[in-house]
Amino acid sequence: MAEKMPPTGPPIHPLSAIALIVIDSLWLLADWDALLWIITIPVSFVSCFVPVFLLQKFMRGDGNGQAAAIATLLAILAAVPTPISGTIVGTIVLSWAGLHSLGKQPKVVHDDTKPQPPRLNEPPPP
Repeated sequence: MAEKMPPTGPPIHPLSAIALIVIDSLWLLADWDALLWIITIPVSFVSCFVPVFLLQKFMRGDGNGQAAAIATLLAILAAVPTPISGTIVGTIVLSWAGLHSLGKQPKVVHDDTKPQPPRLNEPPPP
């Protein structure tokens, strides 16, 4: 049986970091009453944990344990009753996730040994 290769690159999938930012930013919407924290903290935790776990497991290919560990870490950060995205913690998480890679185009490798189809407005080769 072939062994599964571990995923390469940053340990946090960029979409997981975006999920953290979106859920964490909900703390900006209103001046949360401390009495409501008994509801908002667990809701923030669960609403971050579930999508991050699924993203890490199915899009990045992490095992259950690693996906759960990263989901737990990001869910704890999202559940802290203050936005962390603009703090040093947020910067570290975003850098660790490699969000800069979202804007990069994948390298396209052309195989010049195969004949290429003729391009429009270009005469066929002799």
